[in-house]
Amino acid sequence: MHDKSLKFCGFTLIMGIFGAFFRWAQGLSAYEPDTGLAISGSVWSYILLGFLIISALSFIFTVFSFRKKNFPLEFSQALRIDLRLARIIGFAFAAVMAIGGLITLLSAVTAPFSAFDTVIGVFAIICAISFAAFISSPERDNANARGGASGLIVVLFLCFWLIASYKSFASEPVIWRYAPRILAICAAILGYYFVVGYPYGKPKPMLCLYFCQLGAFLLIVTLSDPFKFGEQLIALSAAGGLLVLSYAIVFRALSQKDIK
Repeated sequence: MHDKSLKFCGFTLIMGIFGAFFRWAQGLSAYEPDTGLAISGSVWSYILLGFLIISALSFIFTVFSFRKKNFPLEFSQALRIDLRLARIIGFAFAAVMAIGGLITLLSAVTAPFSAFDTVIGVFAIICAISFAAFISSPERDNANARGGASGLIVVLFLCFWLIASYKSFASEPVIWRYAPRILAICAAILGYYFVVGYPYGKPKPMLCLYFCQLGAFLLIVTLSDPFKFGEQLIALSAAGGLLVLSYAIVFRALSQKDIK
């Protein structure tokens, strides 16, 4: 069961690494060196676009393969992380997010002041604490209340991050420079939204798994972009968190008898 869960998440990780390479190659050759504008008909842009579409479709088939699994619907069962190493990794990603938030906050107050970066930095630290609380909630009393409150904070942070990211790119004429990151945050929001549906009594396992995988994949792809280091750590931790939660959901489903 552990092997199948790890393979499921490992597939997403590998696809994300390939996508990050294609994104890196696009950044080297798809823009005019003098003006920074996109080069029309760039081969790497078409390769990246095709790979993103193929990956999004492949996640549908991968998640669909679990359609006959008996997914637990109770939050305390569906997202309980039994493997100690997986839980440690989840807490490690929370720590990475807190570090990313701290770096973003320090850069905002030491460089020319940026209100959005300041809020992102503080909010990311709060989000990191909330994510750590969320993954430990299934084993505690009042699991739904704890998980619902802490998970909601994570979703609200991602929503603010989406607004701040779009605001910072409002004057950017080349859509390719920021579209993948915007799409990645949107997918991550949906992934965490469906995860938080468990403590609120609205579990949708298949949609949850799909958007967790898609969000993690797109965030990994954008790690090759030249964004601020603090935000890249936040993106890395958000992707890692989605993979850890996907692992927990798949593992718990594989522990049950299949639906006949």
